[in-house]
Amino acid sequence: MEVRAEREENENRANPEYGALYLFVARTMRDRGNTANSALFVPQVGAVLLFLEAMGVDRLGENDDLIFQAITAHESNGNEGLQELFRNVSASNEETTESED
Repeated sequence: MEVRAEREENENRANPEYGALYLFVARTMRDRGNTANSALFVPQVGAVLLFLEAMGVDRLGENDDLIFQAITAHESNGNEGLQELFRNVSASNEETTESED
C-alpha cells in the first residue's frame, strides 16, 4: 500500500495535470458516497484512472463527460462497469470512424 501511495505521489509531482485528475476522481467518488477504507478505495480510484488512460484521457478538461461516465460505471458495477463502458465507447468510436470513411 505504501509503495502505491509513494508511486502516486511521485507521479503527481512529475505531472501536475495527472495529479489534478487523480484528486478530481478521488474527490468525486468520495462526494458521491464511496466510503471504502483506503485499502479498498485507492485500487478503485486506480481502476478508474487506468480506464481513462486506456481511453487517452490524462488530464481534466480533455473529456470530462467520459470522466464522469467512468466514475458512474464504476459506482454501478465496479470493474465490470468500466469494461462495459470501454466496449461501448470503443464500438461508438468504430462506428464514427466507419461513417467518416
